[in-house]
Order: sequence, then structure tokens, then C-alpha cells
Amino acid sequence: MAVNIIPVASASKLEKEALKKNEKKQLRPLIQGLASHVHKRWVVMRDHKQEEIEDRLTETARARNMEYPPAKLAEIQAQGGSEIFMGIVSTKCRTATAWLRDTLLGTGTDKPWSIAATPIPEVPDDIIDRLQVIMEQNLMQFYDQGGEQVDPANLQKLAEGMKDTAMREMKHEAEKRVDRMEKKMEDQLLEGGYVKSLFEFTNDIATYPYAVLKGPVPRKRKVLKYAETGGLEPSEVVRDEWERVDPYKFYWSPWGDDIQNMPVIEVHHLTRADLEAMIGVEGYDEDAVRALLSDFGAGGIDWLDHEDSEMEELEGKDFDDIDNDLVGAIQLWDSIPGTLLLEWGMKEKEIDDPQRSYPCEVWMINDTVIKAVLNYDPLGRKPYYVTSFEKVPGRIDGNGVADLCMDAQSMCNAAARSLSNNMGISSGPQVGVNVSRLPAGEDITQMYPWKIWQFQQSEFGDSSPPMNFFQPGSNAGELMAVFDRFMDIADEMTGIPNWFKCRRTYGCV
Repeated sequence: MAVNIIPVASASKLEKEALKKNEKKQLRPLIQGLASHVHKRWVVMRDHKQEEIEDRLTETARARNMEYPPAKLAEIQAQGGSEIFMGIVSTKCRTATAWLRDTLLGTGTDKPWSIAATPIPEVPDDIIDRLQVIMEQNLMQFYDQGGEQVDPANLQKLAEGMKDTAMREMKHEAEKRVDRMEKKMEDQLLEGGYVKSLFEFTNDIATYPYAVLKGPVPRKRKVLKYAETGGLEPSEVVRDEWERVDPYKFYWSPWGDDIQNMPVIEVHHLTRADLEAMIGVEGYDEDAVRALLSDFGAGGIDWLDHEDSEMEELEGKDFDDIDNDLVGAIQLWDSIPGTLLLEWGMKEKEIDDPQRSYPCEVWMINDTVIKAVLNYDPLGRKPYYVTSFEKVPGRIDGNGVADLCMDAQSMCNAAARSLSNNMGISSGPQVGVNVSRLPAGEDITQMYPWKIWQFQQSEFGDSSPPMNFFQPGSNAGELMAVFDRFMDIADEMTGIPNWFKCRRTYGCV
């Protein structure tokens, strides 16, 4: 009896084949051109952000976390004074975040958005043609029954009446469709993580000079669904998802003021599982992904040539001791001229007009392009929304709540430190001791009620008192006035009033 043997490729053989195919693909002019283009964009955007923006991100994050900058903390410690920190920025940011969430997310089951049909819905051409046919048939029937010639003015009125009837029907139908669409949109937003992402997004708006929300992004996910047998079974679905983008990981070109009209980059820190999830997903080069998995971690995130120490410290992370558990990936969104794409090897049928620019999405890891596709959005829009608490004309980054009241917080902290130091010094008497009058072994560091002090006669005939008590003055009132004044300035600069003061003064609830 003949036995059919089905050959099964070993994992090592598949790995070797993937490496061989990927090496060949990466040498293609299209891929090499894309890799070079992505690297150039990255260098420009990285340098711009390091020089212009990252220090502001760090300053605002430290202010929100109620931390002194290292240089300032070292200066305070060198003086031996109080290290008290008054979290005014944190308080203002919490209030602003609460306001934004009430506005954008609503309260309870009420959603803060709705959609409505246009007051004058457009009547489709096919309905207008149908109305015209009906009118012609009615006229033919009228003439066949011996009717007289109808006045054109009456025909016009009849046509307008029929159109009005159609408009009313269309408006009623539009309202029903809008109601169904609103429910569908609410379901899609809930399943796509919109509420959670917007919740995190509001925190960034209050804290940083800008905040970034990403979506909708189509992703393939495994979910449990009821099968015909009645049980739950895993199933793959594609759904539109939303996510908050870390401001530290979002970059843009230095010459633009609208991310929809300029290249942008998002940096990703991917685990091995993240990379494995790309296998079999449309748009990703499976051979390139498998080649990276075969040598996962080589280069890690160091190939980006970017210092992340401040971000690590602020976010409580450490990318230096990850033992190659992460790889850095660049996701570039850019418009590339058709002539360049053709030169790099893209097929002519994909480029209708070589003189036009085509929006593209390119992923790269360690100079290996793992994805290069035309933007899936029909209008070529990038799936990012960037805004600030206070927009600055001509700039993508604006001002967050932390930016607006950081100087006021610095002055309040200075007043609070001085107040703390002054209160400590003026809390009791200062003592001057003539040590030449003290016998050996007398402890002058401890003072308590009913203590007996021992003195001896001065060998030099000194008649001055052996001890002198004096009371340092308290500047608490003046320092508190300074503190309160700059608290008021923080209210004025941010437009966010002090809740307790508002309630005490105006009876706000």
C-alpha cells in the first residue's frame, strides 16, 4: 500500500528561507530608497525635538510630578534648607483634567456628542428621475382619458409639490438613518477604546505643551464570540481602535504647523510578542518580520541614537537594563512624489500621476523596512489629532496648564521654603555661649526646662554673661502674603480659580 508523505518544513528551514528572501528584498532599490528616506526624516525630526521641545516636556512633567529639577534640588540641598514642594501645577492640572473629562466624556450614561441630519437633505438623482417618470406617466394617463392640455405653470407647481413630498420623505428617512448611525458609532467607539484613550489624552492636554490622540486605526484582534453550537469560540475581527500617543514618542518636521500637511513620525518600543503579532497581517512584510525575530533584540532601541534617560526617569522605566527585550521601530507618515516611488521600483499601475505626491506609511526597524504602503485613508489623512490647552498660532506645540503656572509655582515654592526655614529658626530662642566659661564635659547642645548650667570664672577677667539668649524675628506674615499673591497669579494665568477661595468668597458649590 502506497503511503503519501506530506513534507513539513522545519522551523530552522523556514527561518533560513525568510532570511534569504528578506535579504534579497531589502536590496531592492525601492526598499533601499525608502530606508534612506525614513532615516533622513528621522534625523531631522529627532534633532529638532531634542533642541526645541524635549526640555519643555521634561520641565512640565517634573512640575506635574512635584519634583525639583536635579540642578535646583542640588542647590537647595547645598544650602541645607527645606525641600518642601507646593504642588500648584499638579492641582491646576487635576482641575483642568476634570473639566475636560466632564466636557468630552460626559457624566454617567450621557454622552457629550450627537449627530443630526442636514436640514435640507440632498435628493438622490435616481429619486428625481423616478419622480419625473411618475409625472410623465400620470400626464399620459390624463391625456389618454381625454384631458385638456395642462398649463406649464400648473405642471411646474405639480412638480414642485412632488419634490416637496420627496424632500419630506427623505428628511424622515435621514433622521432614522442618523439615529442608527449614532448607535453604531457609539458602539464602535466603545469597542475601539476611545473612552480610555480620551481619558488619558485629557491628562496630557493639561500637563504637556501638546497632546496626541491616534485613531481610528484598523487592527486585527482575537475576540470570543458565540458559535452556532452555543459555546464561546475565539474569532478574529478587524476593528477601528484609538490610543493615546506618548508626547515623547511623537515627532514632526521643524518647518510645518499642521501635521496633515507635513511628515510625522511615531516611535514604538516593541516586544517580541508585538513583532510576532505582525505575522500574517496585511501590509507587513512577513519575511522581514521573521528575519528580525530570528535575531530579536539586536540593536534594541540604541539604533535610534536617541537619549531617553529623562523620559525613563519620569515614567519610572529603564531601557538600559532590558536585556534586549525591546526593539525600537519608526513609523513614518509622509507624502512621497510619484516620480521617486517609480524610481524606487513601485509599479506604474499604483502611481496614476508621477507628478503628484502620494501619502505613504512606512515602518522601519534597524534599517529593515517591514511595511511600506499607501495611506489607507481615502483623503490621505494621518490618524493623529494634536492639540494644546492653549494653542499658539503658527506652532504645533502650544502651552499646557503646567507651562502657564510654572513660574508662579516656582515663586510659591521659594516663599514656602523661606517660610519653612524662617519658622524653624524663629520657633525658639537662639543661644550664644561663651565657651571659655564652660567646664570640661558640659553639654551645650541640649536645652530643656530646669536644666542646671555650670560655669567657671574666666581666666581673663571676662565679666560678660556666660550665656546670651535672643529671639530671631518671624517673617511668616510677609512670606505668606507673597505666597498668596503668586497663588492668585497662578489662577489668573491659567483661568482656573482656586476652588476653596472661590467657595469662601463667592459661595461656589
